[in-house]
Amino acid sequence: MISVNLQVCIRLEFYAKFLQKDGTMARVPQLLKIAEQFDLKIITGGALMSTGYRREKLVQRIVSTRLPSQYGEFQMYLFRSQTDNKDHIALVKGDISPEKPTLCSCPFRMFDR
Repeated sequence: MISVNLQVCIRLEFYAKFLQKDGTMARVPQLLKIAEQFDLKIITGGALMSTGYRREKLVQRIVSTRLPSQYGEFQMYLFRSQTDNKDHIALVKGDISPEKPTLCSCPFRMFDR
């Protein structure tokens, strides 16, 4: 048996999926009840990812250039992923603003190395 002294832990974070008795995944209302029962703090996966995206830089912009085409002028950006060192291209047409939604298409593994 392994004994752990939890008094030395200042902060403990973990990710878990809770299942209900019927085997389905517990949803937020059930999770809030569990958190209240055991005095736990809770955050949704979406909120966790949103926080991480705002704080962490997972890609580095390498270069950008204008790209004229028969469909108009685009701005092309080359990014390098900090996690797997792969390159990714973003083509942008028009202005991107945080005040309005931006249409985006993300092909998966288009340029595998």
